[in-house]
Amino acid sequence: AHSNLASFYNRFGRLKLAAEHYRESIVLDSTYGPGYQGLGNLHQRRGDDARAARYYLEALRWDSTLAETHNNLGLLFHKRRELTKALQQYQRAVRFAPEIAHYHSNLGNIYLELERLTEAEAAVSHAIELDSTFYSAQILLGDIHARQGSYGSAIARWQAVPARGAMKQQLADKIAAAQKRL
Repeated sequence: AHSNLASFYNRFGRLKLAAEHYRESIVLDSTYGPGYQGLGNLHQRRGDDARAARYYLEALRWDSTLAETHNNLGLLFHKRRELTKALQQYQRAVRFAPEIAHYHSNLGNIYLELERLTEAEAAVSHAIELDSTFYSAQILLGDIHARQGSYGSAIARWQAVPARGAMKQQLADKIAAAQKRL
């Protein structure tokens, strides 16, 4: 019950109340991984990455199958440029929740940074199969195609993304740069 209340308060930006209820869920059961995960999420949201990582690791100590925790820990490692550790966490997130498109996209993004382009393309393509309206994955797939030298395919991907404002300009810049390489 406390974890459900905490999630409710978190969703509506009532972070102090959310933290109280996550803590209470842990007091009632010190092995309750989702309670630690929730506290990690709150600290990550506040920008306290070190504390978030500690809570995530504690959550995984009690429940190693928490896909969101693996993904969020991957995001923290990625931010710190610990790419191998980020890769491992994203792979675990995908293994425990293969239906979540964002986890596949994060995995594809790290593969791209590691220059593992075939694996990047496969992961991001799978994210798009799961959610065809996942436009940041569409853009990422265009970036992968451009890195592979498939500029025509990259341009087609980028042109298919409905964008406004700054994103529209960024895509226009990508398209112009790729057209010069055709």
